[in-house]
Amino acid sequence: MENPKFVLKKTEDGQFHFTLQAKNGETIVQSETYTTKKNAKNGIESVVESIMIINVKTEYKHENRIEDLTKE
Repeated sequence: MENPKFVLKKTEDGQFHFTLQAKNGETIVQSETYTTKKNAKNGIESVVESIMIINVKTEYKHENRIEDLTKE
């Protein structure tokens, strides 16, 4: 597998859940079950947004991109 990816699956009882798989295929996130596919996809989008926020915060923290003009 080249990139991490989300895998959306349907359970035997008709519910949905997803996993996030690392490049090596290892599952690194497993969701709760959702009653609809739409809700499961919304769960994926929530994880993606959280990852983006973490990446931005980490980038700023590690690259000193915050210029503090306060005099505190």
